[in-house]
Amino acid sequence: MKKFLSLMLCLIMTVLMFVSCADNEIGSYKENYPPIDNTIPDVKLNMYVIVEPGTAENAKTTVSRMFAQETLSKYHTEVTLCYLTADEYKTKALAAVNATDSTAANIVLITDKEFFNSLLDTKKLADLTTYLDTDFGKLYKQITEPLLDATKVDGKYYAIPNNHVVGEYEYLVINKEAARAAFYDNTDAEFFATLNSYEATEQLRADMVTLGGYTKAQVKKLVRVEKGNFEDKAKFESEGNFCNVIKYPEADADEAFSSAFAVISRDELSDKRAMQIIYEINYNAQLRNLLQYGVSGTNYTLDKDGFVIRDKSEDNKYFMNILYTGDIFKALYCEEIGWTPEVAENGVKQNNESVFNSAPTTPAE
Repeated sequence: MKKFLSLMLCLIMTVLMFVSCADNEIGSYKENYPPIDNTIPDVKLNMYVIVEPGTAENAKTTVSRMFAQETLSKYHTEVTLCYLTADEYKTKALAAVNATDSTAANIVLITDKEFFNSLLDTKKLADLTTYLDTDFGKLYKQITEPLLDATKVDGKYYAIPNNHVVGEYEYLVINKEAARAAFYDNTDAEFFATLNSYEATEQLRADMVTLGGYTKAQVKKLVRVEKGNFEDKAKFESEGNFCNVIKYPEADADEAFSSAFAVISRDELSDKRAMQIIYEINYNAQLRNLLQYGVSGTNYTLDKDGFVIRDKSEDNKYFMNILYTGDIFKALYCEEIGWTPEVAENGVKQNNESVFNSAPTTPAE
């Protein structure tokens, strides 16, 4: 009898083991995500985004399902990603803003100030100021301050900009050899360091012509204004120039609304959950990279240095604009799209030197 009971117990344990293994294989959802607390209400949201040409329909479906699975498990919010091409985006997204059926938009991507103003005119944009002042205040420190400030309309936030490298510098570039020919030598470095406008070099340009023997046409190239990024200053200097900043990168409304997300006000619970999703794609690297690159091992892999290698097979191609998918500084590096540690490092320095252009976004009512 004891032997029989022992055999039965072994048999039961074996069956349970196989069921458990099968459950792990079939239901990775159970393995990767904790049980949902049914005391917290679930919410369904539609998030409208722009997808790049060449993205496979199968890939969009897979990523949208994984995104929804992630947000439902962690935030009790099932997000459907509504992919549109850039050509059709504004028309269809605006229709979804005004819709009241299953296509109704809760989160929309903003790609320029004109589109933001169109959304503002609908009177359906949620005021996100209170959220930033309370639950999601970390964004104040995370998003470049001038960029966030540039989204304000009459002191309120109606959109959250996707943090990115802000604007560009204007540099005054002066050729050192030409300056020496005009009898300005290296001892005048302090003088050159004080030049921060093109007009301030009028005497220098005149001396390059009369004393240095250069033509006026040549001088235009030897003393010039160049636009560029943080790293360009070192490049200009390495080419034998003095290089001073005339104008620092500016964050204005055009810059801020070139890439931002807004919440379409539906009800208090949906609005707060929508804001939480916007917060997470700016703060949570895992969710942000899922939206940007898709599913690891399916839509992309990482090389030995941690760079993204995107899958180009017909069913797995998944291409998104890195500026449209959350905080760029939370994104995995990908050389193919020009996002590298060096670019990120210089971008942080550039943002730290950026300034806020306070021109109003829209006239106050």
